[in-house]
Amino acid sequence: MVHGRPAGRFVDSRLAVQNDFGGRGTDGTVVCGAVGGIRSGKCDAQGDGWIRPVGLRPDETIAGVVHEAGGSETFTAWKNGGAWLNGKRISVSATKKLSDSLVATGFPYNLFDRLDPYMELLSHLVTCTHGVRRLGSASIDLAYVACGRFDVFFEYDLKLWDIAAGMLIVREAGGVFSDFSGNMKNLSGDETVASNRHLFPETIEIIRKFMKSG
Repeated sequence: MVHGRPAGRFVDSRLAVQNDFGGRGTDGTVVCGAVGGIRSGKCDAQGDGWIRPVGLRPDETIAGVVHEAGGSETFTAWKNGGAWLNGKRISVSATKKLSDSLVATGFPYNLFDRLDPYMELLSHLVTCTHGVRRLGSASIDLAYVACGRFDVFFEYDLKLWDIAAGMLIVREAGGVFSDFSGNMKNLSGDETVASNRHLFPETIEIIRKFMKSG
């Protein structure tokens, strides 16, 4: 359950699912993503079987849930109510140097116009961090940043249903969430960066060096 959720907040909410959701939520929209990580399920069991419903107001996520459908973990957050894993409060890591950080990312599967600079960025991070991981579900990657298992997550060409729940969970866990330019408002998933506050300036600086905003 989402801790601290006021009763009746979702009265008259509209439901939008991944296949028919065309953009940002309107007032009272509840956005539900389909099961995440299916494309990687044959290669990485941890990247398969996650869903992420979230309640929205215009440009504002007010509640989020990321559930590991194939496991036993449920990450929840409510605006100004903290972030939780199976009912226990969570927070982002305290890692202060990118060289000590564990980074998560995802690979584009149908938009390749920025692939070359992305691969250059990835190569740089492989050599200057503690390691780079790819699970296959952006919502789980973000949840793992929120609980400190990952220190940084970045990816481009995601959709709102991929990030909406995780964005709130990261922020409520004390983390920072933005696009590649460091902008933290009106985000749709085109560019995604999440980290703790110590690593954010260095992370954005490196991403800007390699990736130009689309």
